[in-house]
Amino acid sequence: MASHGYDHDFDIVDANGWNQYDYAMRRAPQQPSLHMTQQMTTEVAPAYDGRTSFFAFEDAIDDWCDISGLEPEKRGPALGNRIEGEASQYKRLLNRELLRDPNDGVNYFKRFLRPHFIKGAQTVFLYRFMQFVKHNRGTMDLQKWMARFQLTGNRLIESWMDLLPDLKTTSPEAIAHVRLEHEARQAELAGIAAATPGQEPHVNVPWTDEHAVAAFRQLNTDRRTQQRLAFPLGDNLSALIFVSLANLTQLTSIMTHRGRTLDQYNVQELRDLFLEMFCTTKTAVDNPLMQPSGIRQRRSFLILEEGELEGTDGYWAEDDEDGAEGFLDALEDVFWVCDDAEFTWYQRRFQGKAKAKGKENEKAEEEEDSSDQGKEKAEEKEEEKE
Repeated sequence: MASHGYDHDFDIVDANGWNQYDYAMRRAPQQPSLHMTQQMTTEVAPAYDGRTSFFAFEDAIDDWCDISGLEPEKRGPALGNRIEGEASQYKRLLNRELLRDPNDGVNYFKRFLRPHFIKGAQTVFLYRFMQFVKHNRGTMDLQKWMARFQLTGNRLIESWMDLLPDLKTTSPEAIAHVRLEHEARQAELAGIAAATPGQEPHVNVPWTDEHAVAAFRQLNTDRRTQQRLAFPLGDNLSALIFVSLANLTQLTSIMTHRGRTLDQYNVQELRDLFLEMFCTTKTAVDNPLMQPSGIRQRRSFLILEEGELEGTDGYWAEDDEDGAEGFLDALEDVFWVCDDAEFTWYQRRFQGKAKAKGKENEKAEEEEDSSDQGKEKAEEKEEEKE
């Protein structure tokens, strides 16, 4: 029996000429998913293994670029070196020259990987559009809902921009644009030379690759600007959707009292009005801070069992709002949640709590009650006999 670096449970017998490495890998236990921000620093890019959300990976890339200390031409290769796990098969397909582009290397990296992990741009846009128009507030905290509504709208705009196809440098449109830019520039220089007294006639400057790259980038910028202006949801329509999803009946009367009609609504004005009317405290002069969501709010928990944490009595419970499991203090309005990644306990403070007992606790209490009732009946019978 030959060993190949695995435990004895995974030793391979090459009796029939099988590929021992592939067979061992099939029998080896699956590796856990890699968290993309694990070991991420200003010098180390976020990692991706193909199992987590690619949208979240793109957000992690943007956050890393904001704090990265690497030179722009090294950021693309740094991201390419952090492709691991199931996504590592696409690493060899990356174009090294495009990755080293200081202006577009990171964007090229994201554009290259996106089709391998996300469906077409049209599917993404329709999905996010449906999320946007169906993002009802319900009973959600108003301040939290406004932040999520704004985030959903930004993602919708991003998906709309992704509908614009990439333009290659060898495409007829790009070549025609570069030629027109060159001719217009030479005509402008010739006109300046002719209008200046004593100036020698202008001599046409040969077109260089640097000029072509600059003109191509300007063409892409103009195309993206036109695509953004063609976004189907204008500011007024987005504001009307905002009003309908907020589910606040008194809002229209307040806007009418301020002399604003429906065709004058905009999202920023409505957001400022919401913060002023519904999210600030009544004593704004004494305390101008808004009440943070999730703090000092009444919460409900599902009790799993009684217990203690570091000498404090309480209950192991589950938060009904987000399903988080932790320790509920019996005396104070504090719910402790453990962060497995950092091995740290974090507290969530609230005001007032409602506890619902789990099925196991209910059964145990019923059994205790029945046993107590049985003891009482037995004691009563003994007293009657005496």
